[in-house]
Amino acid sequence: MKPDSVPSDIGWRLPRGVSRQVWDRAADPEAVLRDERAAADLDNADIAWVLGQLSPGDRLVDLGCGGGRLLEKAAPACSMVAGVDVSWPGLKRAKERMDQTNRASCLIRADLAELNALSTGAFDVAACLFSTLGMITPHDSRSAFLGHVRRILKPGGRFLVHAHNRWWHLGTPAGRHWLLRDCWMRFRSAPEAGYFRHPDVPAHAPTLAHYGRKELTTLLRAHGFVNVSVAPVHGPTGKSWLAYGWHVMATAPA
Repeated sequence: MKPDSVPSDIGWRLPRGVSRQVWDRAADPEAVLRDERAAADLDNADIAWVLGQLSPGDRLVDLGCGGGRLLEKAAPACSMVAGVDVSWPGLKRAKERMDQTNRASCLIRADLAELNALSTGAFDVAACLFSTLGMITPHDSRSAFLGHVRRILKPGGRFLVHAHNRWWHLGTPAGRHWLLRDCWMRFRSAPEAGYFRHPDVPAHAPTLAHYGRKELTTLLRAHGFVNVSVAPVHGPTGKSWLAYGWHVMATAPA
């Protein structure tokens, strides 16, 4: 089906790995544009990072592709690009972009926790950018997603992730308050531990899971990935411990 041919609510329940806030946001065309503006404010550093990891002829899948920012830029270097997202407005924008490239592409509407439509060993590179990993909830859905990523990568395939840094919150009063509360939640093994939503954003805005370096390394290794490396994405302070996020590289076992 073409992304612009079917309304977003036909035949769909609330997907397994998607919160109500994320689901409602996925139906909003303005949310796609807001995300792109936010990425542009950060100089699209996530896209530049992924492009630097590609090899000629790679088959790339962008998991949580949004409006196709990465797909458009990566297509010239790849033999094929695919994008997966739950948002019809996002996929429609991605299709408009890809129609201009004349490159092989595939756009799929799917919950990232349920990727059975993607073949085993089909891709050389899987990307999950702009903290999409942190939007997948609850924990068992995130685990299912990571299991699918390992499955769809070829042996030795690369998994590239952008995630938010939980320690960045040391730099703000609201963040420090959240960190104290989150430490208590983790001590209690509460399911909401690790999730942050800024107090100044609207109530319908989604929460995001934030991670420490060791937490990300442990998470990916637990799902069978090897050669995991985590590097800070620096914020305006230039201090790694106050970085906004992480760029994570991991490899599917050979």
